[in-house]
Amino acid sequence: MNTKNKVLTVLRIAAALVVWFLIYKLLDNALDPYLKDKVPFIVRMIIEAAVIPYGIGLPVMYLIVKSMKVQNSTCPQMKPSAGTIATAFLIQSGLSFPVMIPVNIAYKLMGREMPGMKPEEVLAHPIYYLVLLLLFAPVVEEFLFRKIVLRRLTVLGTVPAVIISAVLFGIPHLFSQGPAQMLYTFVLGLVWGYMAVRTGKIWPSIILHSLSNLYGGILTALWPKDSAVTLLSFAVLYMMIMPCTAILLTVFNKKKIMLIKQNVC
Repeated sequence: MNTKNKVLTVLRIAAALVVWFLIYKLLDNALDPYLKDKVPFIVRMIIEAAVIPYGIGLPVMYLIVKSMKVQNSTCPQMKPSAGTIATAFLIQSGLSFPVMIPVNIAYKLMGREMPGMKPEEVLAHPIYYLVLLLLFAPVVEEFLFRKIVLRRLTVLGTVPAVIISAVLFGIPHLFSQGPAQMLYTFVLGLVWGYMAVRTGKIWPSIILHSLSNLYGGILTALWPKDSAVTLLSFAVLYMMIMPCTAILLTVFNKKKIMLIKQNVC
């Protein structure tokens, strides 16, 4: 594929995602005033978080890219197992969280409230957030970004496809949850894209996505930080133990990871 066609491929997919995101946000903003006082909170959240983006936006987005060439990676296949998923989880958890720290520090210095899920929101509607973050979002987002998007980007080559799909995965989070979350999800997108091309399946990425939402979303939101002991334990786990573990595992598995750079990919 020549450079022009590669650029057009990326632009078409990016345009499709822009259409998807605009449908999501415009309909959400248009309907919210009508739904806010007329339907229960849970019903409103289901409509705004599930029906609009994935029941309406996703089919429109898919129509835009449906005719594009689909290609699976020719990288040496890796059999998904509990061990590989556990290793990927430790790597993604250790590498993704630290990239948020500089942005969060900047927010603190500017006296601004950091975007993100609040503990009171989770505790007020625990079943909703558990279903959304641990089941629904991992399935539909992995189908969108690792099934539809990544497979169409693989015509560019495996490494560019994984990187670009991670960028496209991170950008929507910039607008919905802020710059720290964009960096966080970019790193996660690299790991999930790698797992998708190496295993040829998306279910390992779905599991990793669910575990990430549990570890990086629900657990961090609910972790008590009102005492020196709990705050220190949080810092030790999230900023010392997990990052060091991730670096060691990445170095130890460097040869396996670099297989996606082989000429056959």
